[in-house]
Amino acid sequence: MNMGEGRIAGGILAVAGSLLLCGCSNMRTAVNETREEIPVEAVMEEMAEMMGEKEDEVRKAAEDEEYWSMESAINTWLMEGLTDTEPEGEMQERDADAYKITDKPDEEGEYLALTSEEGACYIRRPANRQENSYLESEGAFRFEIPHTWIWGSCDLDTRLDAFWEDEDVPCLLWGIEDNDMGKNAFSKDWEGVCASIRNTAETVFGENMVDFTARKYSVEEGEDVYNFRCAFHDERGYLWVVTAAYRFGEKYMLEFIGIKQGEGDANIENMALYTAVTYEEYGGDRYREYEGEGHYKGMDIWDYKKFHNPFVLAYAQANGKEWTSAE
Repeated sequence: MNMGEGRIAGGILAVAGSLLLCGCSNMRTAVNETREEIPVEAVMEEMAEMMGEKEDEVRKAAEDEEYWSMESAINTWLMEGLTDTEPEGEMQERDADAYKITDKPDEEGEYLALTSEEGACYIRRPANRQENSYLESEGAFRFEIPHTWIWGSCDLDTRLDAFWEDEDVPCLLWGIEDNDMGKNAFSKDWEGVCASIRNTAETVFGENMVDFTARKYSVEEGEDVYNFRCAFHDERGYLWVVTAAYRFGEKYMLEFIGIKQGEGDANIENMALYTAVTYEEYGGDRYREYEGEGHYKGMDIWDYKKFHNPFVLAYAQANGKEWTSAE
């Protein structure tokens, strides 16, 4: 295989990964609406046809261009910064205590230390994490990512990437922007921020909102991490949980949004917080930046315009349709 063919193949693989996520998104909606299991054979046959058509498109595009690179075949903005996270040897499953928050860590696990108004606490690291389990933009930043999860773009809103555990929820969404709000920005008016974000959650979910909590943590480096959790019922009565964690560095500010259905595997609700805690910043420029300002869904009821509205995204994921105001 020559270099051109290698680049084409790489591009096709990247597109295939994107198609898989899109297919999972469509499949997830169907499952949510019918509560029926979709035959794997039918899905795989449809996916094979889609990937075959996309392969032909990619190869045709390559023939029409003098220069070809993998970047032209993907929609995600940071592919070059993604660290290889393929497991070495036999795949190790995530342990049941991963992401658990406790005030008394045991001697067997590995933990990250946090402090809050309630005192010191610790969040457990997954047993299957490896030293290369990071997404990194060299010289700019990095953060730990869920080991073996699928990564790609997200169609819930623009300028948003996602990690998926498999063809069903839970999922972890994330975005990054230049920080024009200042370091530890939410700490300046923490009570006001909590009231504003809670008001947005109540507006979106109304009587279907079950619970809302807001917590501020400090990490060992002295920076604050902000975590919001909201439980709600979808229109059929099923319980969902959305969590949103925020981190303001010297140069960038990041959002991590976790969405899951049901009460099982409660520790995974802490994944957004955990990922934000692992964020490290190095001062350099990130690999690729979006042009201009983003225009996201639900901004008329959301006060933080550079961040996505996590509650309208969770509503759409849970109900298979976009949230609209009752007015």
